Amino acid sequence: MAGERKFEVEVLTPEGGVFSGEVSQVSTRTAIGEIGILANHAPLLAALRPTELRLYTGESETRRFAQAHGWLQVFGNHARLLLEEAIAPEDLDAGVLKEQLADAEQRLADCLSAAIWVARPSASAPDVCARASPARETDCISPLRDIAAERHRPLSS
Repeated sequence: MAGERKFEVEVLTPEGGVFSGEVSQVSTRTAIGEIGILANHAPLLAALRPTELRLYTGESETRRFAQAHGWLQVFGNHARLLLEEAIAPEDLDAGVLKEQLADAEQRLADCLSAAIWVARPSASAPDVCARASPARETDCISPLRDIAAERHRPLSS
């Protein structure tokens, strides 16, 4: 569009800056839904959810990123996105993503099994603990054991 108004945008991750420059629009997803930011947008602070981040830099040019959780701040015709990760599509590795998905699914299964044991202690609890790696036990099972111990502790000491 001719005469299109632009504004400054920064995309930052813990590893450093991913993008800094002028854009005509930012499209992303907040905790309550999709949002498009244009020049002179009202001040805003919003939690961001994983999605495709689109930065419209020119009439037909769009920079795209796989966006993780984070925060969006808009103030004074400047937008700042603080993200856990922002990965360009060409940098995504399907093999790594499949491994991460399998690991997350296993961690979830371990936590769910441990949560069931806390709710109904049974002989299967040692099986859950035996399947969990030391890191997973620290992440998931140990806190659940603490909850179970607290639940069964006598009120008076």
